Amino acid sequence: MFKKMLLLAVAVFCLGNTSCDLIPSDNQFSYNVPFQLSVNEVMASNDGKLQVVFLEVVNDSRCPEDVVCITAGNAEIRVGVETPDTQLEITLNSTDGPREQSVNSWVIRLIELHPQTRSDLQIKPEDYRLTLQVEN
Repeated sequence: MFKKMLLLAVAVFCLGNTSCDLIPSDNQFSYNVPFQLSVNEVMASNDGKLQVVFLEVVNDSRCPEDVVCITAGNAEIRVGVETPDTQLEITLNSTDGPREQSVNSWVIRLIELHPQTRSDLQIKPEDYRLTLQVEN
């Protein structure tokens, strides 16, 4: 499943560009520095040893910013991860559950998810922006 999503994301990117490397240099991240992803966007580490793709927001029950809530709610996010010897999907959470997961020698951490929910706004999947940080 992850391979299909990765290939689809690369193919969609390639359709809009006249030249296409597997992962363009502007779609690279540095370790220990936060970076942002859109849904289905693929980013590779600048050393080429790790690739991540923002697959989807599974559930977003975060408290809307224009409402007073008893609890903060939670956003559950699926991220695809590929290394030279591992290919898997991980789930990260904004509040309930793990905000980070270890994959081999890396720690993948959810920093934030935008936009923040509002009571008068329905967020479309393509409008989400995920900020991650990968520690090495």
